[in-house]
Amino acid sequence: MNSLKPTNEKLCESRDRPMPINKIFELTSQCGWNEYVLQHPQGSIFHTREMYQVFANTPRHEPMFNGYRDSTGKIIAMLCAVKIDTIGGAMSSLASRSVMFAEPICDDSDEGIMALKKLIEHHDLEWGRKTLFTEIRLHNAPGAERIALEGCGYDHLEYLNYVNDLSDGQHVLASKIKKTFRKIRTARRRGMTVDQASTPDMLLRVYRQIQSSYSRAKVPVAPLQLFESAVQFLPNDSIQLRVGSLDGTDVASAVGLIFKDRYYAWYNGTTRPQGVSATATVVWDEIEAACRLGLTQYDFGGAGWPDEDFGPRKFKSRFGGELVSHGRYRKVGSPLKLALAKGGYGLFRTFLANRSDLECLKVQLAKDRE
Repeated sequence: MNSLKPTNEKLCESRDRPMPINKIFELTSQCGWNEYVLQHPQGSIFHTREMYQVFANTPRHEPMFNGYRDSTGKIIAMLCAVKIDTIGGAMSSLASRSVMFAEPICDDSDEGIMALKKLIEHHDLEWGRKTLFTEIRLHNAPGAERIALEGCGYDHLEYLNYVNDLSDGQHVLASKIKKTFRKIRTARRRGMTVDQASTPDMLLRVYRQIQSSYSRAKVPVAPLQLFESAVQFLPNDSIQLRVGSLDGTDVASAVGLIFKDRYYAWYNGTTRPQGVSATATVVWDEIEAACRLGLTQYDFGGAGWPDEDFGPRKFKSRFGGELVSHGRYRKVGSPLKLALAKGGYGLFRTFLANRSDLECLKVQLAKDRE
């Protein structure tokens, strides 16, 4: 299931034109980009041309999507990073990080690994001192990329996730999660409904729920423009927006991404209504949809550090998925800046909570102007 097909746009170079070889290049103007992602076992939606456009059109997000060619002009390595300035302005260097939302990918060969190493070195040279750290989030068990990353000073850290195998269908999965499924059926009997659409109104409803969760946790929330750009640039069948409602009031939401045979739980939020399993009902609606589409995996998107008391991990464990520890890679660019940032994190969280309230007001004003 995937609509991110190879293109023949004007951005692509002519196949008859000689191309420079063994050179790092920006993927934004190259043919073969999505083709390489589609054929690579670890290729994900976070590597695609369309996702580059999403990040490039989001405030305080700066994408670096680079590739490396062999002597024939064939792509053999790819790195897709996003520099995120959490607060912007003069203090941005104390709150900026480089995030790869999926592992960099390369050919499983000495040449591919060496090419990826050159891409990583280029990334670190450009952004290493401009960010607190670089974090790489894995969706698969470590592969050839680990050799290149560790050779460039990256540490592999244990990080958990839950992945559901959907190949047996929703009915078999429901039979494995009887207690959770009873709560979902109870919520439905009480009148909870789940709507799915890609309209501007739906987007605002989704975002308000996400803001509610992030504001409660006092952690930075992605700007509304990230989701607007995702709806604009990703193929229609690659993104799904959902809102769960009870008695006419929105109580939970989710944003999911689809690529190849996998459903990615990207964002969710809730106002945490009492006495009803609102988030579980929305998640199950996603899983049912993924099964109907013939997808084979539901990726929960992370379940925390092993030694962390992480509440969402307990919630995600109730859906019968496999607990995996693909981990994350991390490299600190400026230890001094990171220490300063940690020291001021309490004040920073208060600032974020206040700014989230302001963002909520902006969203409501946008709704009122419709």
